[in-house]
Amino acid sequence: MLKVIELFAGIGSQRKALEKIGINHKVIAFCDNDKYAEKSYRSIFNDYEIPNLGDITKLETLQYVDLITWSFPCQDISNANNNGQGLNGKRSGLAYKVVDLISTMAIKPQYLLMENVPNLLSKKFFVGFQNLQNQINKLGYHNQYFTMNAKDYGIPQNRKRLFMIDGINYSVGDSLF
Repeated sequence: MLKVIELFAGIGSQRKALEKIGINHKVIAFCDNDKYAEKSYRSIFNDYEIPNLGDITKLETLQYVDLITWSFPCQDISNANNNGQGLNGKRSGLAYKVVDLISTMAIKPQYLLMENVPNLLSKKFFVGFQNLQNQINKLGYHNQYFTMNAKDYGIPQNRKRLFMIDGINYSVGDSLF
């Protein structure tokens, strides 16, 4: 069974995806400081026991899990924000808090799964995205990224998302899939 922590969990879309594709897993904690997101998360999964780690900026480390999912705030990289600071912004810059937390773990997770807006791949923000990848690589991970559109998977909405999956102890060229 895959042990999971969801960072920036929102309403638990990564957990729902793991359920839908039939991956045997157990979410041992989630992290979201929005009380309405937490209420929705708990209601959707009928799970009132799992701990919410709360404000990610207050965390010093994480317990061992096999997979960490993270969907950090996109406001500073969104197309809707022409003056966005990218991963240097106050909100989207929280991506680096994830890197910091993983670096403190005695045993690092086998996998990381990031989800965000594909605008991270734009000319304006790509250098920041590459820096984030490099920071993760320094922790021993190899990453692959790709975009997916919800409309290609039976959802009646044109919603593109960027995913980056990282695996530890992989060599360049190895497939994570």
